[in-house]
Amino acid sequence: NDESGSGNHGTVTAATLAVDRSGNLNSAYAFNGVSSVITVPDSPSLRIPKDITVACWLNFAEVRNKVRIVGKGGDCGRNYGLWYDIASWMFQQFPPEGGCVGCQENTDIAWPGVQPGRWYQLVGVRSGSISRLFLDGELLREEPVCSGSTYTGNEPLTIGAFQGLSDPRFSVLNGSLDDIRIYKRALSSNDFPHGLKSLLD
Repeated sequence: NDESGSGNHGTVTAATLAVDRSGNLNSAYAFNGVSSVITVPDSPSLRIPKDITVACWLNFAEVRNKVRIVGKGGDCGRNYGLWYDIASWMFQQFPPEGGCVGCQENTDIAWPGVQPGRWYQLVGVRSGSISRLFLDGELLREEPVCSGSTYTGNEPLTIGAFQGLSDPRFSVLNGSLDDIRIYKRALSSNDFPHGLKSLLD
């Protein structure tokens, strides 16, 4: 369920309730790495062209490449997304014309030492002309954006997998997700005096 009040509830496919990072039962979702996905239909409140914060907690049971953790958009048109791709964490956005013909905003950093069974907090922030990626409250990478705004299409928001589960180019998450949050603004340390990590503590 969407707790923001915007009514962007998801449909759960083959994901199961699981223990969250604090040990609470039935308070996170586990994805099976094969057929699990949560799909949220498109809505105007999810089409965010400029400043945005996307955050989640995740725990890999098995570390895989090309996993969209949470994101909106399809193949050439992607509004925003958090990924683990080729041993790198990534916050991705495409320009209005789509990423297959224009620039791609891939704020990423290699991080091969990801440990299965450990909870990580991943946060992507677009603030004005800068894109930032945070892991466990630490700034991993900061890059200029390549367009004044981003793609906004009518594709669904998907959690735990890319749009098409059958697409062999992308993996399905084998692990758990908790506390997914999307803000239509760029959060900063001013919002959270105890650090960005307190965003989801």
